[in-house]
Amino acid sequence: MIKSIYGSLILAALLVSGCLPTHVPGRAPETLTIENELELSLVLPENGWELAREAPDFLVRQITDHLQEEAVASGLRLNDWQLQQVARKRLAVNEGFVVNPDSLAYLMIDFRRLSPDEAIPDKDSLVGSAYGAELSLRNERGVTEVSSKIRRFPIAGSQLAYRTDIRYRLHGHSRKFVGIVGRTGSYRFYFYFNDLLHDPVNAEQMDRLFRSLTIRPAISR
Repeated sequence: MIKSIYGSLILAALLVSGCLPTHVPGRAPETLTIENELELSLVLPENGWELAREAPDFLVRQITDHLQEEAVASGLRLNDWQLQQVARKRLAVNEGFVVNPDSLAYLMIDFRRLSPDEAIPDKDSLVGSAYGAELSLRNERGVTEVSSKIRRFPIAGSQLAYRTDIRYRLHGHSRKFVGIVGRTGSYRFYFYFNDLLHDPVNAEQMDRLFRSLTIRPAISR
């Protein structure tokens, strides 16, 4: 009964707001189930993109290398195996990953249930999270020339979402980060896209994926 009411509320919100998913021709939608309560539907771009539950090896390697820098700066001595375990633990909070093994671009998908005493995220809270991603990036070693743009972003099935596009240089090389933070029902969600090669094709394909996103109640089986 509760799930039926919840589904009706989402449908009503979509009809009123006009926030229906944009049709993306080509591949059929993929579905990622969140705690058996929600389903995230998305259309993967062509040319090698994959949806995975676990972090790919190349991303674990990237996080491990980053942790190595943190450990050295803090005076800690951890071997590679220990660093990899920490990296996998950090990445395990995400429900899924959309990755391109050829270009090493990736999207991390994270849904977090609101605690009973947690306030429902409003505009200030979500925009603050978007700014937080920028501040975190500014504090990274080798990052310079950071510029960002934050705007409201429609996602079917979400009550409110904001997108931040951040351009920066990492050790002199151009990079782009895209983050989307929002809320749906009793969940807060985060979508983080990183493209280390700064490939405009990857950015265009990810924009199409973002327009295909739909959040809905999970179907009982």
